[in-house]
Amino acid sequence: YMIIPSLLTGARYGQIAGLQLSDIDSEANTIRINKSYNQKTKTNGPTKNLQSIRTIIVTPTLLKLMLELKQNCSNFIFGSEGLKI
Repeated sequence: YMIIPSLLTGARYGQIAGLQLSDIDSEANTIRINKSYNQKTKTNGPTKNLQSIRTIIVTPTLLKLMLELKQNCSNFIFGSEGLKI
């Protein structure tokens, strides 16, 4: 399911994998890209470059889908910190 937000936003895999609840603004229909998930360390880190930090306007349908996919107790939308995704 991570491919859907990636295709619709142009965000990289690590940026989508690193999304947390605090990065979603349902009222403004935006997601904030400000970190990237590192598969080797299994933690969030900085984005590839400063230009990668941005706020992306998304459809309410995409936000709803992302929030429905969040099925765990962590703050991460897709998986949890330390989990291989």
